[in-house]
Amino acid sequence: MASLIRGMGDNVESRALVATAPGKGRLEPGEESRIRRVASLAYWYSMPLAPSLPLWFAIDSRRVDIVHIHLPFPIADLSLSLFTPKVPVVLHWHSDIVQQVNIKRLLSPLLRRTLRRADRILVGSSQHVDYSEDLAPFRHKCEVVPYGIDVDQWRHVNTHLEKRIATLRGRYPDMVFFAGRLVAYKGLPTLLRAMQSIDGNLVIAGEGPMREQLEHLVTELGIGHKVHWVGELSDEELKAHYHACSVFTLPSIFRNEAFGLVQLEAMACGKPVVNTDLPSGVSWAARHDKEGITVSPEDVDSLSGAINRLLVDPALSARLGSAGYQRVNSVFNITNTSQQVYRIYRDLIAKSCAGAQSARYQESREA
Repeated sequence: MASLIRGMGDNVESRALVATAPGKGRLEPGEESRIRRVASLAYWYSMPLAPSLPLWFAIDSRRVDIVHIHLPFPIADLSLSLFTPKVPVVLHWHSDIVQQVNIKRLLSPLLRRTLRRADRILVGSSQHVDYSEDLAPFRHKCEVVPYGIDVDQWRHVNTHLEKRIATLRGRYPDMVFFAGRLVAYKGLPTLLRAMQSIDGNLVIAGEGPMREQLEHLVTELGIGHKVHWVGELSDEELKAHYHACSVFTLPSIFRNEAFGLVQLEAMACGKPVVNTDLPSGVSWAARHDKEGITVSPEDVDSLSGAINRLLVDPALSARLGSAGYQRVNSVFNITNTSQQVYRIYRDLIAKSCAGAQSARYQESREA
């Protein structure tokens, strides 16, 4: 959301409505938008319980020319159902609800109503549509707009960061880097088992509910000397780790991993990627033998083999890393992708205005 707003610059005036982590709400100015963070009471199946969000949706959606909703986010479905705006509605479909089967069954009527109301549905890749049961009846509304990042932000390093990168390379020779939440669908147990056969250092950035379980597995496998936990990183530290690593890996095992923006960030830094062949956009972002190596999910031997191949073959790593930078700069640059979204906004608003004029003309004739 923030990247899209930045990419569209002065073309739009944005109001962002989001829920906080459990705690008090607040209104804050942003560089490109006004951000309202409504209070949340707790998390329920990873969703913040924010009872005031529908009310603020009702207020803000009547002050704008277009509403852009990011899904899955059931409280947004509820808000749209209770307070349907009269302006065009764009949905950004990031992923189906995959693992919470019972919850999805309960929420399906709301979700279908949201999809019916949408004027346009944006997906990050064609695979989002091809493998989604929810989107199948609404393919005619779907449009592929690749996810975008600020490539220059990740690519360029200053003198201070160069020193930090050199320090990290000295500390973690042959670094295999993972960045993301420590949750089941990320496939970290498979990666840890693969590390038994890898002569390198695994650096894990991120936090999540599986941290303790994963630490026990590290101890059980006897690989504590080559697994390093660095927790949540600032953007600057994250960039330093991308540049310092030899290989970036995204070993996800479920299609909850709809795309993996971290792949794009690593590619912007010129790094080869090892990912998994999921029914999502993951293996389309970094393609097999073009920008990375794609292996089967939960295949320990294939994962370790792919990482080892890159660690021992600098020429291959350099070729894939260079191709990755070229791809992310041409396909996934936020300047280009945000302009695609802006074009969609303009088209929908133009049609909405034309429809309103036609309705007024018809009313005048009937009068």
